[in-house]
Amino acid sequence: MGHIYAFLKADRVEFTGPGCDDYAEESGWIDRDWSLTELHESRNDVRPLISEDEGSEYLPDQVREVLGHPLHLDGNGEGTFYLPDEHIAEDGSSWTYRVLFSCKHHDPRRGWVEDDWHPVHDGGVRL
Repeated sequence: MGHIYAFLKADRVEFTGPGCDDYAEESGWIDRDWSLTELHESRNDVRPLISEDEGSEYLPDQVREVLGHPLHLDGNGEGTFYLPDEHIAEDGSSWTYRVLFSCKHHDPRRGWVEDDWHPVHDGGVRL
């Protein structure tokens, strides 16, 4: 039994010149309770969207709440879900977001490890 985490990550693209090839891109972690446009370098600097024991009765509802309507998401099959809508900030930069799920657990051979966790495939959550 492990502990499930979900974190929000974002990519910011700012076009710096007249052409589509002139842009700057950066990526980071988001604390949604603080700001959707402030990137943090370390995941440890943000609050998780979910922090719940794997067997918790509350986990399925928390997953569904974080992901919203599953038909509006594009998952990679490994626990990352991409939010489909691009957000354009006041400064003209483009923001895209993704939710990353992981499970921290103890492996007798490797010690404490964190692996990708998919709500449906690994957790049996019905979206």
